[in-house]
Amino acid sequence: MEERALKDTINTTINSKEYKYTADGFRVIGTKAAMIVDGYLFLRYYVGPCTVNLSFSCELYMKAMINNAKVHGHSLKKLFSQLSENQQRDVQIEYNKIHCNLEFMECLKRHDNAFVDWRYLGEYRDIETKSIDRKSLANLAKAFSVVCERELQSVNDK
Repeated sequence: MEERALKDTINTTINSKEYKYTADGFRVIGTKAAMIVDGYLFLRYYVGPCTVNLSFSCELYMKAMINNAKVHGHSLKKLFSQLSENQQRDVQIEYNKIHCNLEFMECLKRHDNAFVDWRYLGEYRDIETKSIDRKSLANLAKAFSVVCERELQSVNDK
């Protein structure tokens, strides 16, 4: 009985604003890690946390924009497909405003399951086949942040 009450409480307290605030925190931390210049230091200590934080922030921004408690999963491509066409277009426009190494869809594809793939590096056997582009991933998170902020602001203005 307590488990159900907790589940009901969580479902009613998590809303788009809270998803966005949490996403902001993950994005800020991931972006700081992405800016580490020393390549050895980055690869040795920060590649996993950077990737996990940035990809998770993208996920949370999309969940905030979808605004449906039943949305689950970590696939960025699947979540992106659940955004409205206007939201998808707006995110792509914001992403393209920033110089990136990857085209938008390539960035989404490359980092599709980054949260799952990079959070437990020791468990993942084919990590050599995975790659990230930290600048593009940081810019992707920034694009989602801008559009999510705009969306929530327009809801508040109504």
